[in-house]
Amino acid sequence: MKKLLFSILLCSLSAVTYAQNKEIEAIATYQMAEENFENKNFTNALKYVSDAQSILGKSNGKMLYLKIQVLEELSKADPQYLLEQEATITEFEKIAAKEQFSHEKRVEIAKKKILLKDQINAYQEKTHKEKLADEQNRLVIENFFTIFPKLNIPVADFLDYPAASRLKMHTSKKDIKTLEKGAIFGLPNELLFTDNQESQKQVAVIATDENGSVTNYMLLVELPDDNLSGLYDMLQISNQNFSLHNVKQKKRLTADTFFDGYEIKTAGLKPYLFIDRSVYTTENRYRRNGKRKNLNYARIYVQSK
Repeated sequence: MKKLLFSILLCSLSAVTYAQNKEIEAIATYQMAEENFENKNFTNALKYVSDAQSILGKSNGKMLYLKIQVLEELSKADPQYLLEQEATITEFEKIAAKEQFSHEKRVEIAKKKILLKDQINAYQEKTHKEKLADEQNRLVIENFFTIFPKLNIPVADFLDYPAASRLKMHTSKKDIKTLEKGAIFGLPNELLFTDNQESQKQVAVIATDENGSVTNYMLLVELPDDNLSGLYDMLQISNQNFSLHNVKQKKRLTADTFFDGYEIKTAGLKPYLFIDRSVYTTENRYRRNGKRKNLNYARIYVQSK
């Protein structure tokens, strides 16, 4: 009987010691979370406060309060953290009431919860619209490559496309040999368009890699007016594509030249289009409907991620 009581007592002491060790480890980990938060290392702070919860085997108001602060900071750069922040606030509200957490901090968290609803709604709406734009972009890109040359194909195959006919006409055998080793080749300005062929769409510049595959090219599209509406109609681009997913940005053309434009890009496809927002005018005059005139045209840069 004495041996049994001694064993029970020993086990109880071991359990108490184990629990105390875990509590000390949890406190130390929580303090590391606080230190990282103060140093603005928010990713590490989230890791340590989550580790402290796991070590302790439960959450308390103090841990959750810190976690809410951390998630709020992380959500500024990545809105995906908003949902985790909302779940943590819900958990905090349940525990804070039992722990009699300070009224001031409970009110503070309540205010965050109110603001968070609008932030989550805005984030979810933006995500939905971006998903829709991404799908529309995919259709635009797929439709584009049913008409115009594909990327990453041998230069000889590329030049057989109708849109590359003028480039092929003015590319010598020597030029093709050079392109097969990796080079850039383009038409001079005076050869960009021809007389009496309206609405021309021609490849003006191509670039190849060391295997002779075309990696990117510039397509010129003749425009009926001095705006890009005709180009958007041709590509079947809606306002959705531009207004949300493809923000206006600057793209480097050469070492010291930039232009404004839009990317038509989607997560599921490597090729993408970069549309120059400017309308260009030819230096030379071409015959259209019996009259010679300068032509308006747009540039599309076809590239791959």
